[in-house]
Amino acid sequence: MMNIHQKIKRLEELIARIDAGNPVTRKDINNVLGQDGLDHLDNLWEWEKQCCPDDRELPTALKDYNDLLHKAALEENRKKRSKAGAVSGDGIRMAKAHKAIKDANSRAGKLYQEALEQLEDAIANDPALGVHLDRGCVFDGGEGLTPDAEDVPRTKGSKSIHRRDGPARRRTKAELKRQVLEEALKRLQDELVNPKPPEAQGGLPVFRDMREILKRVLGGRR
Repeated sequence: MMNIHQKIKRLEELIARIDAGNPVTRKDINNVLGQDGLDHLDNLWEWEKQCCPDDRELPTALKDYNDLLHKAALEENRKKRSKAGAVSGDGIRMAKAHKAIKDANSRAGKLYQEALEQLEDAIANDPALGVHLDRGCVFDGGEGLTPDAEDVPRTKGSKSIHRRDGPARRRTKAELKRQVLEEALKRLQDELVNPKPPEAQGGLPVFRDMREILKRVLGGRR
């Protein structure tokens, strides 16, 4: 069993290994931190999956919804490309560019509208789907969602610039392993600076003097 100094050294070695791009296995973590370290790692990974789910992990209804948003985004890109031709060139070319912008804008709007309608039906059938979205959804009344790129809800983990709930990138398992190791290293380093008495560590109680010992012994005989 490693003492505190050996653990600190081993943790520093494992962190350096990750920083160098080399693998650190679950067995490596178990050897220095035990099952508690692995449990912490597993909890972090489950949290990452909930915060930034991969498209493959989404319910089918939301995958279909994302497909429509992707098609709408392609039309948005066509519209942007056409804008260059709308400000330069001869009259015929500019007219064609303006028509292309109008058509792409119309197609994008229809796709966003279709996506919102599909999302409304999906959430009506399964309200729990809302936990996968970056914002609340109101489909009726004066505050309904607008069928455009900025207002349609995005799934958590989406790479869209219009996503509202923070960074989209899911941290890798290597990054999470580094966090677990670094947290453990800091705890041990703090323990070296401010060591816990044996009693706090679950060992034998610490007595300040003989009077306290007698008090404990006599008190236990009552």
